[in-house]
Amino acid sequence: MLLSVKQGVPSTPPRIYYVNPLLLQGIDAWREVFDHAADIGFEQVLTAPLFDRGGGGVFASRNFDRLDPELSLGSAIEDGLARLAEAAGKSGVSLIMDLMLDGKARDPQAGFRPVDPRRSPLDPAEPMTDMGAERQSRLLGEWSERLRRLTGLGLSGYRVLGIDRAPSAFFKSLIAVANEKAQAQFLAWTPGTDFAIRQAIADAGFAGCFSSMAWWDLDERWFVEEHRVQEPLGWQVAFPEPPFARRIAHGTESREILERRAVRALRLAASLGGGLMVPMGFEYGAATPLDPTHGDGSGLRKLRHDLAFDISAEIRVANSEIGRLNNKRAPSLRLIRNANGPVSALLQSEARDLRSASNVRFILLNRDLRRSAPAPVTALREAASGFLPVTADGAALRLRAGETLVIEGKAPTQITSRPTLDADNAIASPRLAIENIMPRVDDGRFPVKRVVGDIVTVEADIFADGHDPIAAVLLWRPHDAMAEWRETEMQLVENDRWRAEFLLERIGRYEFAVEAWKNPFAIFRYELTKKNDARLDLRLELQEGLNLVLAAKAEGPAALGADLQDLVDNLESASDGERTAILLDPRTSELMNKADRRPFRLRSSVSAVDAERKAAAFASWYQIFPRSQSGDPNRHGTFDDVIPRLPAIRDMGFDVLYFPPIHPIGTTNRKGRNNSLKAAPGDPGSPYAIGSEEGGHDAIHPELGDFEDFGRLVEEAGRHGLEIALDVAIQASPDHPWLKEHPGWFDWRPDGTIKYAENPPKKYEDIVNVDFYTKDALPSSG
Repeated sequence: MLLSVKQGVPSTPPRIYYVNPLLLQGIDAWREVFDHAADIGFEQVLTAPLFDRGGGGVFASRNFDRLDPELSLGSAIEDGLARLAEAAGKSGVSLIMDLMLDGKARDPQAGFRPVDPRRSPLDPAEPMTDMGAERQSRLLGEWSERLRRLTGLGLSGYRVLGIDRAPSAFFKSLIAVANEKAQAQFLAWTPGTDFAIRQAIADAGFAGCFSSMAWWDLDERWFVEEHRVQEPLGWQVAFPEPPFARRIAHGTESREILERRAVRALRLAASLGGGLMVPMGFEYGAATPLDPTHGDGSGLRKLRHDLAFDISAEIRVANSEIGRLNNKRAPSLRLIRNANGPVSALLQSEARDLRSASNVRFILLNRDLRRSAPAPVTALREAASGFLPVTADGAALRLRAGETLVIEGKAPTQITSRPTLDADNAIASPRLAIENIMPRVDDGRFPVKRVVGDIVTVEADIFADGHDPIAAVLLWRPHDAMAEWRETEMQLVENDRWRAEFLLERIGRYEFAVEAWKNPFAIFRYELTKKNDARLDLRLELQEGLNLVLAAKAEGPAALGADLQDLVDNLESASDGERTAILLDPRTSELMNKADRRPFRLRSSVSAVDAERKAAAFASWYQIFPRSQSGDPNRHGTFDDVIPRLPAIRDMGFDVLYFPPIHPIGTTNRKGRNNSLKAAPGDPGSPYAIGSEEGGHDAIHPELGDFEDFGRLVEEAGRHGLEIALDVAIQASPDHPWLKEHPGWFDWRPDGTIKYAENPPKKYEDIVNVDFYTKDALPSSG
């Protein structure tokens, strides 16, 4: 496995096959395991401790300088471990080992101690938390030297158990010393530990940790919270079932259900993208958990002999997909719960704020192992507007029983707008009318506002003189694809009201129009049906039908020529009764609709819909005064003082940081504290009294900073998922440069003064208003 520039961090997610050494006797058994692990796509084989355990559990070692005799690898740690590492390398995998630093077995000479049934054989006899500082220091020294020796013998990494039984500084020192000469990968075993412990070891040097996915019920939110807490630790290795615990295949359910549960857990673990660990026997549906205290050395042979199912091929595919991820981690994980069905969804993105994401992954999970279920498409679209792919045929998305489905979504490019073009209504006809189109704003004068991902339902009153049936379609297109309209058939709802809809797939402006026409064959068919039901003489009607078909053949699309000729031949050779049946056949109606020339076509004027980003519909704003952020009442705040507050503001759930005006403040009639008419020395004045010798609306108050400082604040806010909003106040202080540069923008009194702003009983002596109705008034202040 290649390592990145960061020490010990693998550049691809770890792919680990876990083994219980008590099931393996002799080097040949290990070679078989190494070959098997490499064959199904793993890069590492992780083993429980190999030290002499003195007959106890594998996690309680009696002698760290000798191998366990039951392994049949010899007694010397140097020889046996070097042989294993060499054999692993020849198979194309590396060997890593569990590390329980306080896993020292009790001295049997210290006296008999009865077995405590409340203690797991995985727990240490004397945890580090019970040791004094001196013993912990001695333990650190012993293990530092031991790890240098083990790494030199060929071990490439370690799974560190008991991270909650020593301070983070202990592990940081241990990992730093161990990696002084050779790089080894250290993975922290985090399941079951307090979140605060995991946060504390973020800088200890671990290359990754482990996900608690195996215990997740596919619905609770703690799993997403754990992912967020562990993200700073690097790769989060997931496993379908934990070593030395209850197996997925254990139970009384059918083999099919057990295998389906195993495959679902495997695919979910692989889809998370942080790496995969599979305990030996999982691929064969082993029902008996690994035993840390006993093993018969039967190896893979017994597991294959007792298999309930074989999902080795699925594991191979999962490892192959993980290998293609390279260094692509998805730090953001969200849960989309579905109260109306068994399908939950996880949303992954490379950016915490979806507005900055270029692509996302939906991991859909059907919790029901016996029934298929529809995906919550509406909830997915609301959670990630614009990312969800839209099927061409609009078919519902269903998951098979127990299925895990990954859908990639890529952020589409925004529509490149250009000046609106008038629609071509050259063939308007007074015999058709299209009225009361909805949605519209001021009869189409202004665009309708919607959010990307919304479905726009368009309705219109469409009618003509008489009772002849008419046809109508909804035309729509994005503003940067003006060459061709997309078309959806409209349906008659009631009376003359027609309806159709289309999906806003991208941010930007869309256009839509309604088109209606008289369908000659539909009118003919409608009348023929009524006359046929009344048993009238149909000879002339049948000739009219044939003429309509002949006209369609002569003027219709060339692609339909052969089908229309066959229809003509059938009609000409048929009896009157057969001809009636052919003309009333729905297939004939479908063919003639395709060939329809749409006479008396009428198209409505074009209406616009602006598909805005999600924040346009709702966002949470938090207002602060930048000048008050220094934390020192005697010092004016700056933009740089705002930056440290950004994480706390974002953590409160706000999306937008809102500032009052940030321009230079005038001194004439400057207000003091509590709106007093006289400002004391050092009073900053109102930020709404804009303009001074330092500039006006195109300048920044110098005590806040400059444009470079403001740009840095905007950039930092973006990193925390915040946008900056400014209060735009088109008003001025008496010191604003506009009063000299553009006196015509203001309404001057006969005595040469300007009336200050008022909103009785409030008075704003430090502010004068721009008069937009003077003869020199301009549409902008530029």
